[in-house]
Amino acid sequence: MSTRVTKFRIVSLGCVLAASAALIPSGAAFAAQARSTPSVSVATPVTVLASTPEDAVTRWRRQGWPQSQGWRKIGGVYCYAGGEFSNNEQLLKAKYAPFHEYDVQCYPTIPGNRGLERIVVGAPDKSGQPSCYSYTPDHYHTFRQIGALKDCTK
Repeated sequence: MSTRVTKFRIVSLGCVLAASAALIPSGAAFAAQARSTPSVSVATPVTVLASTPEDAVTRWRRQGWPQSQGWRKIGGVYCYAGGEFSNNEQLLKAKYAPFHEYDVQCYPTIPGNRGLERIVVGAPDKSGQPSCYSYTPDHYHTFRQIGALKDCTK
């Protein structure tokens, strides 16, 4: 029996989960699993270039922190700057507003879904760099500090 490893993006009820490997059963095992599994998920292959929040900060710093929303081709891949972040849930400190969001991951082609990971940065300080930086792995539900950079939640 051979195992094929493929990267998939699994979309389920509007949420995106990344799976780094999938083992697809065959024959009777597959049929039994298919009957017992609700059909609420759709899996589509996607190529994601590995990136960390720190990589994203470096990438967007080199681009001058674009303020407008849209795709940019950077180093042969497509990266998305999301424009102004509204902070409706007020999880970030208002003293750093306005905020802008940037995708962490980049893609060889423009995908249908950008995933969950973002960095959010505060208004520029006197040096022209963002006043704070935060990472959200789950599309704005939680925020984390990026390395030793000033955190927008504190």
